[in-house]
Amino acid sequence: MIAEQETTLSAPAAELLAFLQRHAYKREFALTDRHIAGEMGIPVREVIDLADELIRAGHLVIAETSPPHGRWLCVPMGDLAAARAYANSLGRRAIKVFRRRKHLRAAIAAAELSRPVGSTGQHRLFDN
Repeated sequence: MIAEQETTLSAPAAELLAFLQRHAYKREFALTDRHIAGEMGIPVREVIDLADELIRAGHLVIAETSPPHGRWLCVPMGDLAAARAYANSLGRRAIKVFRRRKHLRAAIAAAELSRPVGSTGQHRLFDN
């Protein structure tokens, strides 16, 4: 099934897949996004976006924050525990991002309330 999905990948995503298949085909050979970007001559952000494209296409591209650090291709025939652990870590990170967004919005609202409105120097009397 993955062979069929490969045809729907963008050319850069297919290049990343080939790179991971050659160099980071198991956890022991995990490579950082910075290293991959340098080898492929693309920005780090693009590596992250391409890895997401590969995941959407069904490829188990895992990113480890514990040693060995980096991104690697989990072969489906192996143990899927690493893929499950990565999925769980993404969930925890998503919760942290949503909380950060909530705190940022509160800080923005507080900053807006403390800022004078218009040229009269008056403050808002009521919240929206």
